[in-house]
Amino acid sequence: VTYEWWSKRDIFRAGQAQQMNYDNVLQIRTGIEHIFFNQVPFRVGMQYRTTPTDRGDTRLIFTTGTGFYGKRWEVDLSGGVSKFNYNYPDLFDDAIYGGDRSNSNIDDVEERYFFGQATLKVKLR
Repeated sequence: VTYEWWSKRDIFRAGQAQQMNYDNVLQIRTGIEHIFFNQVPFRVGMQYRTTPTDRGDTRLIFTTGTGFYGKRWEVDLSGGVSKFNYNYPDLFDDAIYGGDRSNSNIDDVEERYFFGQATLKVKLR
């Protein structure tokens, strides 16, 4: 668990300090790894984080991974899913696309990402 005091930060622009209205950031990370009987690991993790621009904007990430080991090599595989919710000024009138939120100047945005990684390590000696 980490807590960052963004509200206490000063931003300098053109040599002048400007007080910005940032929110403090809360971040929670957790994970666990289990090694099976044949030395194959299974890993899962989770991260939750608020943003400094708005405490209501949050990012949630779930990850998983495993690995395989030989005498002179290792392969690690991992992946995750991320969800990020935030509000953003409305760029286009929703009535153009068949919606009726023309009286709202803010859109609720929800981004989802899937990511993966494979790592190969070879021991030369």
